[in-house]
Amino acid sequence: MISLYIRPDKTQLMFAEVKKKNVIDVRMTKELPEAYSSFFMRDENLAIQKLRKMFRNVGEITQSKFEEVYVLLPDSLFSYVSCFEPSAEAVLKNRIMQEMNVDSLRDYFIIDPLEIKAPFPKPQKSIFVLKKKIVEMLSKAAQLELFSLVSVEPYSTAFIRGNQVWDSDYAIAEIFSNEATIVTFSPAGGIFRSDAPHMDANSLMADIVAGETAFIKAYALMKVAATKHFSSVSPDLKMILFSDESAIRNMHFVNENIYDKKFTLPNFVNASIRPQDIYKWLAFVGTFMQGFDDDDIVYPEKHSSIAVKNCNLLPPNMQANARARHWTKMAKRTLTGVAGVLAVVVLAETAAMMYFGSIKVDAGLKADADRAKVNISMIDSELEAIKRAKNENPEAMKAYDLLIKSRPKNCNFTSLKVGNKSGNFTANYIKLEAMSQDQMAFNNYIVNLQSDEFFKNPMISSIRNNKDILQADIIMGKAGAVNPAAKKNNKKEGGEGK
Repeated sequence: MISLYIRPDKTQLMFAEVKKKNVIDVRMTKELPEAYSSFFMRDENLAIQKLRKMFRNVGEITQSKFEEVYVLLPDSLFSYVSCFEPSAEAVLKNRIMQEMNVDSLRDYFIIDPLEIKAPFPKPQKSIFVLKKKIVEMLSKAAQLELFSLVSVEPYSTAFIRGNQVWDSDYAIAEIFSNEATIVTFSPAGGIFRSDAPHMDANSLMADIVAGETAFIKAYALMKVAATKHFSSVSPDLKMILFSDESAIRNMHFVNENIYDKKFTLPNFVNASIRPQDIYKWLAFVGTFMQGFDDDDIVYPEKHSSIAVKNCNLLPPNMQANARARHWTKMAKRTLTGVAGVLAVVVLAETAAMMYFGSIKVDAGLKADADRAKVNISMIDSELEAIKRAKNENPEAMKAYDLLIKSRPKNCNFTSLKVGNKSGNFTANYIKLEAMSQDQMAFNNYIVNLQSDEFFKNPMISSIRNNKDILQADIIMGKAGAVNPAAKKNNKKEGGEGK
C-alpha cells in the first residue's frame, strides 16, 4: 500500500505493507517533484494526464502496480474547515453554504471526522469540505495507471491519528512557499483551521524580522479564534511546524512555542526513520491505520467523549469499487503468473476463501497478493491450490461478475466470500456484505439475484445501521450445481452399485 502527500511544492511517498495482523512494515519513503498544481488547471484532461504521470512515477519508484493508494491533501486545499455545535443536516449545510458564500454544495464532498460529546460542556462537530472535482480527477488518474485509490484524507486528521496524543491540544502549522495554514486540535473542541495569508515561506523569509512578527500575529489570532471554537484552550498552546526552511524553524518565537513532546511511531510500525524525522511521516502511518478494526490499537487512551468518524472523502461506493478492482487485478496477476494458462480467477479453494473488499485471505495468498510477485519456489504449491479450486468451483469469478451486474446503482458490496471449508454448495455458499443509504436497494438486489438462474435462494440474513450507512449481509447458494469434490453416492434404485 502507498500513501501520497500531494503538497503545493512536491509529493511525499510512503510505501508499506501489512505483515501479520495490524503490523505496518515501511519499505520506502521518497519525495517526488510533482505538486498539486494540476488540480487548478482549466483543461481537466491535461490535469488528469499530469496526475497520471505522478502515479506512473510512483509505480516506477516502488516497482509495483495494483497497489492501494491513500492520498493526503494539505488542509489549505480544502474549501472549508471548521467546527461548531452539532445540528440537523439541513441546518448544518445551510450554515456551511453561508460561511462559504455558495448557493449549493452539490460540487463538494463533506466529512465530519471528529465529534466532541458529553461530558464536555460544549459539544462540537468538525467539518471538512473539498471540491468533488479534485477527488474525481485523482480517482480517474489512479485507475488509468492501475492503482486503486481507496482514501483521500486531510493531512491534519491523518497526523492526529498517527500521533496518538488525545489528552492535549496543539496547533499544526503547514508552511509552504506561497501559502500557509494553521490547524488546531483540541480534545475539548475538535479541529478548526485558521488561514494565514502572510505566513507563507516567501513572505516570512523576505524580511526575517518582519516575518517573525507576522508569524507572532498570525499565531495570536489563531489562539483568539480557538477560544471562540473551544470550551478551553491551553494558554501555552504548542505548535507542530511543517516547513522545509531552516530559517523559519530557527525563529526565536518558533523555538519558544514548539511542541515539546517526543514523537514516536506506534509500536506496531516497523520503519527505519531517523528520530528527528518521525513527525514528518506520522500522517502517512496514520492514514494507513484507517483500515484497522481494533480501536484500542488505533486510538489508545482516547476518551470516549472524542468520537472519531469517517475521515475519508472518497464516497463509500468509490471505496468499494476501488477495492473490488484492486483485488480482482491482484488475484488475476497472482494466479495467471503461476498457471500461465488460467483464464479466470478462482480463489475458492477448500481451506482458504477470498474476500473482495475486506479481503480476509489465507496468509500465504494474501502475502502474494500484496507483493504481486510469484516466487519460483512457490509455483508447485500454488498449482496444487489452483487445481483444488478448479475442482471445487470453476465458476467463482462468474459469480462475482454476475453479482456486479445484478447490483442496483445505489447499492455496493464491500466484501464477498465464495466457498466454505466443507466444499458443499450450501445455502450460504456465497456471502456478501452490501451497503446503501436506502433499504429498498437491498430488496431490489435480491429481486435481481432471484431472476438469475445461477443463484439459489438469495436472502438477507441481517441489516444494521453504521453511521447512517445501512449494511446488509446477503447469503445464497449456487443453483444447479453438483460439487465434484463431494463424495459420490453409488446407490442405485433397488440396490447397491458395485
